[in-house]
Amino acid sequence: MNSKELFDSIIEKITVYDKDEARAIAFQLLEHLYKLKRPEILNKKKIEETNESQNQLKEILLRINKQEPLQYILGSTEFYGLKILVNPNVLIPRPETEELVDLIIKENKMRQDLRIIDLCTGSGCIALAIKGNLKGEVYALDVSEQALLTAGENAILNNFNLNFIKADLLSAEINQIPDSLDIIVSNPPYVAATEKSGIKPNVLEFEPHLALFVDDGDPCIFYRLIAEAGKTKLKKNGLLYFEINPLFASEVKLIMENCGYKNVRLITDMSNKQRFCVGAKD
Repeated sequence: MNSKELFDSIIEKITVYDKDEARAIAFQLLEHLYKLKRPEILNKKKIEETNESQNQLKEILLRINKQEPLQYILGSTEFYGLKILVNPNVLIPRPETEELVDLIIKENKMRQDLRIIDLCTGSGCIALAIKGNLKGEVYALDVSEQALLTAGENAILNNFNLNFIKADLLSAEINQIPDSLDIIVSNPPYVAATEKSGIKPNVLEFEPHLALFVDDGDPCIFYRLIAEAGKTKLKKNGLLYFEINPLFASEVKLIMENCGYKNVRLITDMSNKQRFCVGAKD
């Protein structure tokens, strides 16, 4: 069998996604299993299949058709040029979060000796991408011990030194956030429980609800607590960057303004949704 024949066969066997998604998955599988790049796949490179590779592919396709995320099946994904290990204890990094990281790097790349913290770090993808592109000390905080273990593995994998903190932002442990920070960034849980009906099974049934969902009664609780903490933890003119639920964009902006932040901005993502809110400590 050649690579194009196997590619077409994989697409036909993926039944839970449309053809475009199935093609994207097929390319990733052939790269993972046979180390083939896209041109090699389409140029019908001869493949030497073994019983082991056939069984591995069969098992992966079974899991895909149960809508288990491919990133969890393969155990890793790419984020801002880094290899990031992922598992059901951490969210799979989204392209929107790469946009947030890119914004932070572009706005702060000329600065030196920065002190930065990533709150609700999960896999550590934000903290690691920032550490690799800005000059300074980076902290990463999460409530989940399992998430911090994964973030620690990612720090080792990418050869970056991070300072990890286990703390619950919904308790007095928020005081464990270090002082004299130049930047606070957070992509906290922000999906309201009422939005569950619109979420695809590959997210709802496999990704950690602790990192996804927030109580309908106070969906902006993390933004409010972090903004309040930033008033004492940030240096003068220190920056606070949030990834936000577009449904709550105006509320998050008002929270930051009421906390005394200046130059508060709502920024749209590539899908033209209000996805980020940024402000500076007065």
